Amino acid sequence: MAYFKHVKSNVKGGVDVELGEKTIIVGPNGSGKSAVQNSLELATRGFVTDLKGRDEVRKESDLFDLGDSAELYAIATLDDDTTFMWHTLKSGKSVKKAEYQHPCPVAWPVSDIESMLKGNAETQRKWLMQVAGTVNRAGVHAYLTDTDLYDHMAARYSMSESEALTKVLEVAASDARKAKAQITSAERTIESMSRGLGAEPSERDLTELRAAVEEAEGKSIVHPTAHARLSAAVVQAQQERAVKAVGYYRTQDGKLGVAREQRSQIQVPATAKLIQSLSVTVRLAAELNMPGCVMCGNETPPDWNNLSAEYDQYLERFAEAQQLDTLIEVLTSQVSRAKEQAEEAVASWERIQSEYNAQGPDAAVVDNTAALQVLREAQARLSEADAAVLNWKRVRDERELLKEKKGHYRDMTNLKDDCRKAMEELVRQAVSAIEEAVRAHLPDSDDFRLVLDGKSISMGFVRDDVLHTALSGAEWARLTVAVAAAKLRLTGHTGPSVLTPKERAWDPATLASAMRALTDAPGQVLLLSPIKPKGRLPKGWTMVEVGE
Repeated sequence: MAYFKHVKSNVKGGVDVELGEKTIIVGPNGSGKSAVQNSLELATRGFVTDLKGRDEVRKESDLFDLGDSAELYAIATLDDDTTFMWHTLKSGKSVKKAEYQHPCPVAWPVSDIESMLKGNAETQRKWLMQVAGTVNRAGVHAYLTDTDLYDHMAARYSMSESEALTKVLEVAASDARKAKAQITSAERTIESMSRGLGAEPSERDLTELRAAVEEAEGKSIVHPTAHARLSAAVVQAQQERAVKAVGYYRTQDGKLGVAREQRSQIQVPATAKLIQSLSVTVRLAAELNMPGCVMCGNETPPDWNNLSAEYDQYLERFAEAQQLDTLIEVLTSQVSRAKEQAEEAVASWERIQSEYNAQGPDAAVVDNTAALQVLREAQARLSEADAAVLNWKRVRDERELLKEKKGHYRDMTNLKDDCRKAMEELVRQAVSAIEEAVRAHLPDSDDFRLVLDGKSISMGFVRDDVLHTALSGAEWARLTVAVAAAKLRLTGHTGPSVLTPKERAWDPATLASAMRALTDAPGQVLLLSPIKPKGRLPKGWTMVEVGE
């Protein structure tokens, strides 16, 4: 297997070191051992680990903590003379984006495992499934109720199936939380709108109320007989009725004008109904950033985020337009009736006034005050019924929207629960696959176990039915080799790999034993130690002393 034979950089004062396939860097603390590893990391990965207490440092400006000049570079050369390079410059506070040359992927299995062990449970589960390679679409489908919805969401992501499963789970959980909050808000709105609303008037109720108004109008009109005399009170009452009727007409006509003006300011596309029906799909496509058009199948996708924002604006305008359309419809009917009533009241008043002026002194008095009161009461009941019809329509519209939100919440909750079940089972399978792969690189006496307890991963050897994670130097070296070899085999990596066992407080004999165990490691080994191993250097090893 290929290995890096040379590394050069200006990291931490400068590095220029020849390496072997198995190399131990020896020197006291602060002598520059970590500079060799950081240089190799920077040249092959573009970032470093364990810098000033941080697990990983990737930002160019932060990486300048590795040196004190305006330039930072690292160069690593494979045994076949393939060169890896990373380089950047800074001027004042400005740092140039790094240039790099990475001819092929380089695996750092031990470093990756250490990073995973420091992550949260979700990160560890994802790592297990990726390494084991046990996740495929058919396996995920086995736990899903709605496979089409999952496929629709997963199609967005150009990633492994395990990563897609994790992402769909995250999105479904987020959508379910948002939908639940929207449902709660909508239910409160409907409750508030329905409070004191009463029964919804039927068309028959409205017909009867209109008939009652017409009947009351007919009875309120005064038709004096030849011997009846109109009183001044009757004329005045008729005048008041005409004034009120005209005032009511003008008020309602003004409301209608305002509603029409407001409606004219709202531009709703002709496809508003279609937009309303597609809104859930578009919002989902926006969140998933779908690679193609989910509506026409075009491979060139629209800008889902902008389209979703436009749809949200359309829907807001559409809902407002619907409410105004309903209000305009009711007001138009009311204005039409009010106009007729006002014209009739004015004509009746003018006729009665004319008759009053022309009547003789001996005519009997006619009084229609009671009939006018009946008319006012009938008109009030009709107005209340018209308002109730409008309010009930608004409530029904809100209930339809609530129904859609509940459906979306149900779909996302079911998908979330299904994905979580799938992940739990697939993680269990991944643990079994990794344990089997690691055991293949260990002697039968080492009973390797990997335990995921919901919060973290623990790995070690079982002795007397107890998992031991505090291992001896030789045990630790065997475990490091086995886990790294299993990861490389399971992931199918065939290129260069660098194993960097964590520096420990060795004694010379234990260090020598660990080095012998690491001799069979599948890849290049870079071991850092403040002391030298006891006895002769194990076969195949190179020792580099720094700080002398």
